[in-house]
Amino acid sequence: MTVERIVRIIAGFFIMLSLALAHFSGSADLAQPSW
Repeated sequence: MTVERIVRIIAGFFIMLSLALAHFSGSADLAQPSW
């Protein structure tokens, strides 16, 4: 695996994690993304 692929996997994981947290925390306002 190349470093670029690892970075993309980690970035994708954090994006999915943030979306999951926003969903489980009562569907936080999508107009105000955490990032």
